[in-house]
Order: sequence, then structure tokens, then C-alpha cells
Amino acid sequence: MAALTCRASLLLLLVLPCCILHPAAAQAADERHSLMQIKRAWGDPPVLAAWNGSSDHCTWPYVTCDASSGRVTSLSLANTGVAGPFPDAIGGLSRLTSLNISNNDITSAFPTSLYRCASLRHLDLSLAYLHGELPADIGNGMPLLQAMNLSGNQLSGEIPRSVAKLSYLTQLDLSRNQLAGEIPAELGAMRVLDALDLSSNKLSGDIPPPLAGLQLSSLNLSSNQLQGQVPAGLATAAYDRSFLDNPGLCHADLGPGYLTGVRICAAGSQAASSSGGMWPALRTGLLFIGGTLVVLIVALAFFIVRDIRKRKRAAQDGGWKMTSFQTNLGFGEADILRAITEENLIGSGGSGRVYRAALPAYTNRYIGKDSAVAVKKIRSARKVEERLEREFESEASILGGVRHKNIVRLLCCLSHADSADKLLVYDYMDNGSLDGWLHRHALPNGAGHSASSNEGGLDWPTRIRVAVDAAQGLCYMHHECSPPIVHRNVKTSNILLDSEFRTKVADFGLARMLVQAGTPDTMSAVARSSGYMAPECANTTSVTEKVDVYSFGVVLLELTTGRAASDGGEDGSLAEWVRRLDESGGSIDGATDSRIRNAGFSEEIEFVFRLGLMCTTASPPSSRPTMKVVLQMLLKCSEQTHQKGRATPLLQTLREYTSDFDSTV
Repeated sequence: MAALTCRASLLLLLVLPCCILHPAAAQAADERHSLMQIKRAWGDPPVLAAWNGSSDHCTWPYVTCDASSGRVTSLSLANTGVAGPFPDAIGGLSRLTSLNISNNDITSAFPTSLYRCASLRHLDLSLAYLHGELPADIGNGMPLLQAMNLSGNQLSGEIPRSVAKLSYLTQLDLSRNQLAGEIPAELGAMRVLDALDLSSNKLSGDIPPPLAGLQLSSLNLSSNQLQGQVPAGLATAAYDRSFLDNPGLCHADLGPGYLTGVRICAAGSQAASSSGGMWPALRTGLLFIGGTLVVLIVALAFFIVRDIRKRKRAAQDGGWKMTSFQTNLGFGEADILRAITEENLIGSGGSGRVYRAALPAYTNRYIGKDSAVAVKKIRSARKVEERLEREFESEASILGGVRHKNIVRLLCCLSHADSADKLLVYDYMDNGSLDGWLHRHALPNGAGHSASSNEGGLDWPTRIRVAVDAAQGLCYMHHECSPPIVHRNVKTSNILLDSEFRTKVADFGLARMLVQAGTPDTMSAVARSSGYMAPECANTTSVTEKVDVYSFGVVLLELTTGRAASDGGEDGSLAEWVRRLDESGGSIDGATDSRIRNAGFSEEIEFVFRLGLMCTTASPPSSRPTMKVVLQMLLKCSEQTHQKGRATPLLQTLREYTSDFDSTV
């Protein structure tokens, strides 16, 4: 009997660990499944190619796990270019403490599925295209949240009062949205709140006095429609620039140096309250009536003058119609037409001229401040037939709806009733084009960057980042749009750089469509970008994505050699010159741009050089890689540029791809 009891006890000891370990293994499998669902919800983007079911999810990029339990604790996907709805599967990561999906294209309302992430402490969904109202019960979820950044989105409605229930919150940023209504007084009960930014919204009413009881190291309520007197506890030098651009705000006369941009309150109300009696009240009433009459007279005069100006502008600008692809642009036809002057001309090409228009009323959502736009004026040799006009409008509408961080936004289009002229309006890019930086053409005033080398050139890390960004934009248009969108005019002058050298691809084939209306029916007749055109375009109008791959390959050759696309000497084009060099066994090092030749990246430069050679294969076009493959190659090169010493050399990776591809063609 004792022996039987002993055996039973031993069996229990052997089985018990399995029973204990099983839930942990099951949870890990569930989280791997959740991550795969997240990937599928975003259309299997190339940047998440390493997320697969055959490897440990804790080793995947952008994923961090707890070392002891193996549970996912952090997802950091900022600036990765993922796009689509917010995946509900993220709510399945119950141990998640940090989530950052900022600067992507998440076209959803605020995701209540995050309420299931009970351990979440840091949340960053800024610049993610979130829209709609914040849920009224937002304070009932995420009980441990310490930092929440929802800035730069399109959120509307009022700030929910339940936000105050997030008792551990130390940082709250709701700036650069379209939030309206009053600031909830309940925010004054958030005793651990250290930083509050509600700037650039449409908030109105008084500033709640309870806010003065908070010990805030940072407060920004600028650019709203607040009114009334700033509470005494906030009217200090510590908050000197916290209330800018709120014309309705005022403060007590605290002397010079306090509250920049806020006027001193009128003393009438104070006198009335201290004097007592009927006379002060009557005086106040008369002052109010008089002030109201003055305001009414000024308003009437304003509307009369505005109506007169509108009539004049209508006479001058008659026939122009603006089709907007974005909401609340803040400008109209007249604002754009006034900018079409020689002083504002910043470029010209085969399909038209480009102007810079400074529009104080327009705010670029990516930089959150007043900005300028680029206006491309397209002139056609003759009136466009109705079919092509409809085709143009359809394609413009499609491109106007594209949301990707590496594609310049088409804001609106202006058409004239009596001509084929079009005005295309885009976001303006402060640092001009890649063409200007590589080939020392004229650059915008003030353009510059710490990553640029001498004489206006770019160092190698900046060049590979530009290549990756541009490839992401083209990859999105080829592989994630349905039907795929072909650019048809990829070149360095259409690869634009913002103030931080983030890259965006511009000028998709709209201009080509209209110019074609007055010329022979071949792409060679309109493609004036010498050196970029794929050979098959000379005899056909039927183009595929491989045309863009060829042109992008020329861009890669420009990045590595520093030569222009047409700079091929006796060989004509750069692509042909490079091909002759490769066939003759010439030195790639000798062909490398002298500004990056001795920078310590010879392998990476040769890798991109040979990738450009692969993309510019003359025929058949099918032998060129897809943009998805090109992007994957460039991402490998970018990673090695920033982390030298990988186990697998880049050129070996390229040779393996070439071998695999040749076996399938």
C-alpha cells in the first residue's frame, strides 16, 4: 500500500509541472497568433516580413517580450509605413505596457480594444490619421496609463470628462486636432499630471480654475478660442508662452514680462463690483451697449467690403473651379491664383511650371504649423477631349485619397471651364528635390541639414535613407493599391525632401495624361526626362510597374555615382554607361561619387550600385525585380549601414536573389 502511494505521489510530481507550464505556452501561442492577425490587418506590409509562424515571436523586429514569461510587453512601429485600420488583435496582448504606432496611416477612430490591455502604461498614436470623437468612457480603460500622445490627428468632439479617471497619467498630449467645447474642470483633479498640451484645437470657454492647482512642468493651451481671465495660479512667468493665439483671454495687470500675447483685462468689472450702487451698473450697461453697436457697425462694414472683394475676384478669377481632396484646407481659388507670379516660380519642366504659395491659413498636419503649398500649372496644347477629362478627374480623385508618409499629398485641383489648363496643389517640401542635392542645382532658401556633406552633397546614410523612403512610396502604390498605380515619371526631381530630409515621391502621372492630349500617342513624346525612360516605352503606351522599377534603378545609380541620368558620355545615358562599365570589368570604386567614396561604406555603395544595374535591365522587362523586392534589399542595406558587421555580406544576399530569380524566369 505504501509503495502504491509512493508511486502515485511520484506520478503527480511528474505531471504537475506540465499542467503548470501549459497555460504559459498557450498564452505565448495566442500572442504569436495575435501578432500575425495584426500583420494581416495591415495587408502583410514588407516591413513586417520577418513576422512569420516559424520563428519565436519574441525575436521579431519591433516586438519586445518579458524575459521571464515570454509575454509581449512592447510594440514600437513608429514611422514604419504601416497602413489600414487599427487591428483589434492588439487588444489580445494583455501584458502590453508600451504601444507606439505614431506617424503611420491608421484610418480608424480611437480603438476601444485597447481597454483590454490592462497593463498599458505608454500610448503614442500621434500623426496616425485617427478621426471621430474620443469615447466617453476612455477613462474606464487602461487604468495604469502614464503617458498618452494623440497629437496631430483629426479627432473631433469634446474632451471626455472621464479622462480624469486615468489617475496615473503624467503626460497628456491632444494637440493639433479638431477638439471643441470647454476644457473639463475634472482635469484639475489629476494630481500626478505633469505635462498637458491641448494646443491647436477649437476649445472655447474659460480656463477651469482647478487647473491652477496642478503642479505642471509644461502647459500649452495656445491656438484655441479660449476666453476670460487666466486663473491667477497660472498667470506666472513659468507659463509665459502657454496661452498664445487666444484673442479672448486676458490677465490681471501683473506688470511686464508675464503671459506673452495675452492682453490685460479691462478694469470696468472690478470698479463696478467695488463701487456698488446703481450708477456703476448703469455705466457698465451703457458701455456694453455702445461696444455692441461699434462691433455691429464694424462687422457690417467688414461684410460689405468682403462682398465687394468677392465680386471683384469673381470677375478676375471667373471660370476656375476647385476640387478639394482634403478637409478644411483653409484657402480657396483666389489664394492659389494670386500666387501664380514670376516671383514665386520655383521650377519648370516638360509638363508645366511650379510655384510656391505661402498660405498662412493652411496648416500642414505633418509639421503642425502654418505652411506653404506647391502649385503645378499644367498647360496643354489644346482642349482635352471629354473622355480624357473624365479619366484625369478619376485618377486625380484616386491620388487625392492616397495616404502614405512617403507620397506627397495632392491637396486639390483647379480646372478652368474654357481651357485645358490645370493647377495641382501639393504640400510644399522645404528642402527641394533630390536632383538639386545630388547635382548642385539651385536649392530652396534656408535648405540644409546636419547630414549633408560639403558643397551641398549628401552623406551615404542620408542617401540610403532617401532611397528606402522613395522605395516605400512606390512599393505602396504598386503592391498595396487596388488597382496598382504606376508613377510613369520617376526621377530625382520628383523625389522631394522635407525639412528633416524625410522623403516623399511627387508628381504621379496626372501631368503626363494632359500633356499627351496635344502630342502623338506614345510615351516617348511626353517623357522629357532624358535617361529615365525604360526602353519599352519608346514604342507603346501600355506600361506596367516595371517602367517605374527601371526609372528607380536610374535614381539608385545617381545616388551612388553622383552623375545625372543623362550623363553617360559617348554612351548617352547613365544606365548605358554603367552597363558598359560592368561588362568591361571596370572599377565600381572609380565610378563612385567622390563625395562618398572614402566614407567607409564601399560594400553598401556597391550593393546599391548593382541593385540599380539589376533594375535597369533592358529586356525583357519581366527580368527586373518588383518594388517589393527592391525595398527589401534596400532595407537590408540600410540596416547594415547603421549596424556594420552583419554575418551575411550584402553582395552575397544580392547574388542569392539573382540566382533564385534567374531560375524562375
